[in-house]
Amino acid sequence: MNNKLSILHIAYSRHKFLQAVTDVFGSDERLENRYLFIEDPGILRRAKRHPSGCQADSSRKQSREVIKAGDYDVAYFHSLPDNAWSLLKLVPRDKTIIWWAWGYDLHESNYRLPPFIPLRYKPITKSWMRNAFGVAFRLKQPVKWLYGRLFIKRYRKEVLRRVDYFQPALAYEWRMIKDKYKDFHAKIFLAPFSHPQISQVTHSPAGGCAATPPIPELQSPTRSLSEGWGVMLGNSGSFGGNLPDIIEVIDKAFKAGDENTLFRRSGGCFIVPLSYGQSQQYMDRVKQRLEASSLHYRVLDKFLPLEDYQIIMSTCPFMVNGALVQGAVGNITFALTNGAKVFLWRDSILYHHYKEMGMKVFTIDDIDCHSFDEPLPQEDYQHNLDIINKDFYKRKNVYDQVINELIDKHNGLKSR
Repeated sequence: MNNKLSILHIAYSRHKFLQAVTDVFGSDERLENRYLFIEDPGILRRAKRHPSGCQADSSRKQSREVIKAGDYDVAYFHSLPDNAWSLLKLVPRDKTIIWWAWGYDLHESNYRLPPFIPLRYKPITKSWMRNAFGVAFRLKQPVKWLYGRLFIKRYRKEVLRRVDYFQPALAYEWRMIKDKYKDFHAKIFLAPFSHPQISQVTHSPAGGCAATPPIPELQSPTRSLSEGWGVMLGNSGSFGGNLPDIIEVIDKAFKAGDENTLFRRSGGCFIVPLSYGQSQQYMDRVKQRLEASSLHYRVLDKFLPLEDYQIIMSTCPFMVNGALVQGAVGNITFALTNGAKVFLWRDSILYHHYKEMGMKVFTIDDIDCHSFDEPLPQEDYQHNLDIINKDFYKRKNVYDQVINELIDKHNGLKSR
């Protein structure tokens, strides 16, 4: 009898996390992995090139047949937007379902249904959103609303009842949904692929993770600012990043403050990723606001290879992230691991999450013209890094525990 746990990975949208997933799950000798990608030719091409040998079914009809056939133990959904809810009904009842929530599947809806966790916006961003779309887009919304309530909403309870394990970006999301919905009984699942500085984790057949190599010594964040340092503003042009409000706070602080700050003298630059977002009009308006500001900035308006993007991030000892709920957690973790000083809104869930962990993070609300003169002190950087390491190993332990539980469960079912 094959004692390996068979996992069917199901992705429904463009997948920027594929490499991290295949690195961890593909290196685990306890698992057999199959990858099913639905209606995304770009991902299918990348998957076929991947050394893990991902197999993909592009046809939606064929994909539904693969899910319904049930020749796997675990259906692992790489995000679960509302236009994929109906797929859960195809998963046989004796199979385990894991929902890896990316954020947008919790906070947004393709059919204007109430989200599981509503997004929040700052005042300027909220006002800009009203004029962010053209007439054609607005005319479609009543149709989407009606379709969502007639054909999609009925699957909502099925999602809450059927999911066995929920993998959040932040544990608070699991707690919020558990507290809000009485039909939701999923256990928490954490996967150890969110540590940007630790080499690939390897797994022994017995289920334990092999020792992770020590983290290399990073360049001290106390180096001179004369090289010209960057401040990463957000991670995209999405509404949830509240970029207009961030720019307003920083621009006012710089206009009202000393013009001869160390950051300005050193040629400091604000890096603004705008390679994607819900509205081109909105992103164009962000660019116009930057042009009208007193800030020295650079816009990243094209997708970059991950390695190139991380090189740019590593030159930024400061990050300002404006999400009020979960957003760009991977970017924030990368920044913290590289010794960056991270600024978040005081009323954001992200700020409270990192403060609850004991991290040294700062508030956007308190930014002044000198906020970017001094990078994070070495002792604070090491403090953050220690916490990130502990959190990584916690995730790894939860991952191992759940995988072992599922192996026992499904081997027991097979032996009947």
